[in-house]
Amino acid sequence: MHLLKLELKRAFFSVKFILLLIVTSSLLIIPTINRLKGDVYPATMILEAGYTGIIIIIIPLLAAVPFAGTYAVERSSGFLPFILYRVKTSHYLWAKFTANVLASAAIIVIPVGIFFAILLLNYGEGYGIGMSKYNITSVFQDMKVNNSTLYGWFLVFQSGLFTMTYATVGMAASTIFRKPIFAYAAPFVLYVVLTFLTTILSKFWWAPGVTWNPTSNSYSTILSVYPQLAVILGTSVFIIWKNFGKGDHI
Repeated sequence: MHLLKLELKRAFFSVKFILLLIVTSSLLIIPTINRLKGDVYPATMILEAGYTGIIIIIIPLLAAVPFAGTYAVERSSGFLPFILYRVKTSHYLWAKFTANVLASAAIIVIPVGIFFAILLLNYGEGYGIGMSKYNITSVFQDMKVNNSTLYGWFLVFQSGLFTMTYATVGMAASTIFRKPIFAYAAPFVLYVVLTFLTTILSKFWWAPGVTWNPTSNSYSTILSVYPQLAVILGTSVFIIWKNFGKGDHI
């Protein structure tokens, strides 16, 4: 537990974490500026605009930056064997994994959650603009039309789940490569490759961007969103479990 507290403190109480909160907040708010003018748009429509800017491209990279590369840093510095000499590998793994997923979720959930709460207070709930119930093609769109406030909080939850998944990809890369740059690049590369493949195959509802915002494609379903995240997360966890601490003991 002491080790977990140290890792969480290291993840959250850092200049890098604060800067990332500022960056993600800016990337979310900038695309919504036009919709913030006047009282034309309700809160959920304004929030959704923030999910369509440049953040949809770089969010896998942002997810890994808070903590995914720290294991690689400790390996490359030669400090890791001394850590594993003093603590159990399983305890160290649990602390590192927990801090990584929580920090990655926090950099998006905190700004999105606060932003949406402010929007609800100032712009009111309700979608209703340009959406007909006859055009609903998925459970996500049904939620957006019939319970837009719930849908807004669902987007907050979904963004955290997305960043946790891709941050785990980064941590998995850090168990293979000693240079931290691979931990930061791996989630982004995977995201780009999957986007490229789904585009070539014309399976747009399987695009990884849809797991970030499920209503960005009219044909997305629970089966096109969560199995993909589960496979990515499960594979990453398996790689971490197989490689973590191997060859790094004194």
